[in-house]
Amino acid sequence: MSEWVRIEPDEIPWCILGPGDECYHMHGFIARGGYGASDANSLILNFKKKPNLKNTPQWKHKLKAVRQFAEDLSHELSDDSVVVFVPPSKTRDHDEFDDRFDLLAERLKHLLDDVVIEEPIVRKTSMKSAHDGGDKLNLTQTLATLRWVGFEGEVPDSIYLIDDVLTRGVSFKACKNMILKRHPDVEIRGLFWGLTVHEDE
Repeated sequence: MSEWVRIEPDEIPWCILGPGDECYHMHGFIARGGYGASDANSLILNFKKKPNLKNTPQWKHKLKAVRQFAEDLSHELSDDSVVVFVPPSKTRDHDEFDDRFDLLAERLKHLLDDVVIEEPIVRKTSMKSAHDGGDKLNLTQTLATLRWVGFEGEVPDSIYLIDDVLTRGVSFKACKNMILKRHPDVEIRGLFWGLTVHEDE
């Protein structure tokens, strides 16, 4: 079974994570590799299937990936963990909004009775996803697409900030910065199901 592995930023030249970012990943995601590049690519791309496929036979593959992602997370999280997902690229009222993290949260709650799901940050302006070539925004530009709404419950001592793939780390850093700007004592760990691998580098 795959395990969560600490990400060492100095070994990933295309990533903006720094030594103060405690982050972990489980799989390597081969950039531009497609479904056939690896089992991990197939899992992650199925997780990212677009919402317009919901009423097609392909949707079952997305749901299977949701279950697997939740299962993998449950081995790292505890029952009382506080989870925050990096917002997907589209606003909730956008026709292409992907509810994959809503599905993942629902599945996590089945596996971990007392896990807390918070949404202190939302997308206020839709953008291209990294998967669709939208990973060129810098940190300031990315921050401008996000809106702080705050924690619904008490401010936690620590959270897991989760995304499906670490491409450059810009969205993660933007969310982390927004949280720490308001709550500087919160301990933040990043969990990424996949870490982008560039096979030509």
